[in-house]
Amino acid sequence: MGKAKSPDLPQRLADERKPRAAARAKKKSKQQTAEVEVIATSEPESALKPLRCPYRDDYPRIAAELVKRGATRADVGVAFGVSHETIRQWMIRHEEFAQAMRAGDEDAAVNVERSLYERAIGYSYEATKVVSMPDGPVQVKYLEHVPPDVSAATKWLHNRSPGRWRPDSAKVELTGANGGPLEVENTLDEL
Repeated sequence: MGKAKSPDLPQRLADERKPRAAARAKKKSKQQTAEVEVIATSEPESALKPLRCPYRDDYPRIAAELVKRGATRADVGVAFGVSHETIRQWMIRHEEFAQAMRAGDEDAAVNVERSLYERAIGYSYEATKVVSMPDGPVQVKYLEHVPPDVSAATKWLHNRSPGRWRPDSAKVELTGANGGPLEVENTLDEL
């Protein structure tokens, strides 16, 4: 008991698709004509692709702040609404953008180093706790202490003084008399 299809339905659908297909073709041709010229750099010209996304002068400042807060190049691309490849191209074409990305990386590394060091030696911070009192809840400030972390200290020392603290620097070689091979007196059969 379904409805009978109208005989002209396929024709009507085809007619509706024609304007959409024409609009898509027009949009594609606009994109092709909007490509930016390739700027000469130290990289081979074939390595640079034409960009469709406009670069703005305030991007280096924004990118440096994002990277300083831990954003990856892909994250910066998402923030600007462009691909990871576009970020790479901007770094090639705009030296100030590349410098800002590197400076942000260095700042982030310094922050991580400082945090690892603080975790290694322990630290204290002011915290707030809500306590239930007869008159109602009350916020109480107190000093919270985070004890030193052996794992963080080990990582810190391995990276700061690898010659003294890396596990592979503590190799011990055993030899027998006069530098010869070790002689084993007991064997499994004797036990």
